[in-house]
Amino acid sequence: MSRVHLSSLVTVAGAHTVPQAALGESMRHQLARLPEAAGVAQMITFVYARSDIRARHLELAPDELERRDDWYALTNEATFRLACRALDAVLAAGERAETLDGLVVVSSSYAGFPALSRRLQDRYRLPTAARCLDLTGLGCGGSTQGLELADSLVSRGTCKKVALICVDVMGTFGAARRHLRAPTMSQLVAHCLASDGAAALVVEREPSPRCVLSYARARLRTRLWPGTLALNDLTADADNQPLIAVGKDIRARLLPEVAPLLEQLEPGLLAMHPGGKALMQLLRARCPDHADAAELAMATLREHGNLGAPSALWVLRRALSSELAGALDRGGRCHLFALAPGIVTTLLTLEGARSHAA
Repeated sequence: MSRVHLSSLVTVAGAHTVPQAALGESMRHQLARLPEAAGVAQMITFVYARSDIRARHLELAPDELERRDDWYALTNEATFRLACRALDAVLAAGERAETLDGLVVVSSSYAGFPALSRRLQDRYRLPTAARCLDLTGLGCGGSTQGLELADSLVSRGTCKKVALICVDVMGTFGAARRHLRAPTMSQLVAHCLASDGAAALVVEREPSPRCVLSYARARLRTRLWPGTLALNDLTADADNQPLIAVGKDIRARLLPEVAPLLEQLEPGLLAMHPGGKALMQLLRARCPDHADAAELAMATLREHGNLGAPSALWVLRRALSSELAGALDRGGRCHLFALAPGIVTTLLTLEGARSHAA
């Protein structure tokens, strides 16, 4: 059976790393102008400290965000800039733009057209007939669905080499907000978690010296949580300000919806998107067999915050260079797990997986 190869896996953080404490102080300063926000402001220290996040990343500098009011344009600008740096890193690893006949871009922070993939195709002079596809609105579950789409293009012979780029600047998006009224706790928690990052790799049929993982078949499983459509929000509010929110009811639904899936998971390497400390702690306690995978996800969250769609690939890259990679030899499977807005459980399993990471 022919195999598919994942090559040149790179991760890129937003250009400006800001301590979590500084971001909390900035939020407190904004809310001080709103007398009705006093109650929420008192919760900032508790919420930010409880997140266990040391620092987050912003693609645009905090002082620039304070000067600008064009949040729609600046979010697109930041997303494009970060996507370019991710593709630059792939090319620096030894890939050549002219050999890429497919491009899949996953982003919930970029909006409008021309599509982000088309802008990148033009910027890097990818072949004019390259298949360029964009997936949006998938939030933290975007990497699993983007990778399955890239795999489909390669496995069916539509393309020979597909670059996959997952990029979100939810940190910049949230920081661009001008608070005209008191945020809800769901909004405060989302602001506390959001960070900017990108991950990119190449999916191809032919092996290359840059291959980090190969596999025989990809299988995607998704499940909608009924009645949870409103638990995540990334949009604009009635004041035409960027709005990001994470509903607290996710925690109550997590174990009934997710634990049975993880408890029945076939042996292999598991890379989990770290949605938040509380969620990971619940899963670690309920599914002790996956405690090491949960800890690796929590370490990524602790150091970088919630990066959105790229997060699971950030964890995968760390896992391939850790002791957890030995699970591939025992199980022959690589699992990427995440929660997408909606809420949707998404699990991509790469069957017959082998690590080629140095």
